[in-house]
Amino acid sequence: MRSLEENLIINGQKNHIKSSLLYGGNNTGKSSLLDAFKIFKMIVSKGNIDHFPFDILKNFTYGAQNIEFEVSFFDEKKTYTYGIEFNETGSIGEYVFVEEELFLSRERDGFIEGILVENNLKLKNRIEELQKDKLIVTFINEYVVNPETDVFRKIKIFFDKLVFLDDVEKNVIMNSDIMAFISDKNKMSILNKLLESTEVHVAKRTLEDESYVLNNEHYLRHLDKNQIDRLKGAKLLDALRKVSYYPSESGNLVAKPSILFDSIGTNKFIVMSMYVINAILNRQILFIDEIDNSLHYKITRALIILMNSNLNNGAQFIMTTHDVKLLSQQLLRKDQINFVIRNEEKVTIVSLDDFKANSFKDIRSDSNFE
Repeated sequence: MRSLEENLIINGQKNHIKSSLLYGGNNTGKSSLLDAFKIFKMIVSKGNIDHFPFDILKNFTYGAQNIEFEVSFFDEKKTYTYGIEFNETGSIGEYVFVEEELFLSRERDGFIEGILVENNLKLKNRIEELQKDKLIVTFINEYVVNPETDVFRKIKIFFDKLVFLDDVEKNVIMNSDIMAFISDKNKMSILNKLLESTEVHVAKRTLEDESYVLNNEHYLRHLDKNQIDRLKGAKLLDALRKVSYYPSESGNLVAKPSILFDSIGTNKFIVMSMYVINAILNRQILFIDEIDNSLHYKITRALIILMNSNLNNGAQFIMTTHDVKLLSQQLLRKDQINFVIRNEEKVTIVSLDDFKANSFKDIRSDSNFE
């Protein structure tokens, strides 16, 4: 029986899984969960719900009037819970728990309580003066110099770590983040080792200087001199500087412009790999919608192995998938596999690990999860 301990972040008090896979059918709500985190982050960043699209995002299926967000996270041996609640009236309810203790709460009618304000009358007065359609956490982080607590800063840091990757970003050929990645030798070394271990038939990626573009036979064949001259110093030039090395029959590597020779799937895999590597090195929480889209199972599997590798000692990944082959006990622990189940009443996320407590027969770690 394999416990796959390498798939855990070990910190002495609580262990956390490095990655979590959400499996379910079409239109069950997998992407909606990721969207909820993205919207929650947007609201916290803005500090208000101005221009919130209630007509699109309000739950029309079950007739709920209020919209609620809540998240719990672990930081320095403590669990923090932060939540908000609002509706079309505009007032926001907001609360923070540290472990099981109510740190701060403001109801939508403005009533305030919690251990923070019990002993800090000055801060309580400032919060009471804040408009009820503004978030307390965002306000204190931006405008209160010394709130005499680091709880609000921890909440901000948590949301700053959330990164999202959907199919639009997966197909981006070049942006400032990708350019910064390609210019980083350490990150490129990790990427090229990953490429060597997969079946994308690209040995490595490099970034050549401007002269490569201006003198490359392929570009010269398809662009006239005026077009090439206009490329000098242009942002498009960065995309053309990317070079992929392909293995040849002789055993040598052949350098070709990535933008002309890499397939859409290969480019998508490389872009996703960059996001994963960035998340690992920066200890981010990366959400990937449909990780298997346009990718062969072996390629997707290589990404998940990287997420759960010893290189990762602080990042976490939440992914959605339709690929049942990823539900493998060789790849993931039981507590890393989740099913999104939708019926007429609600949407439920069920962990494979929960079946032990709810069935007469346990699902063993060496079972075939498919």
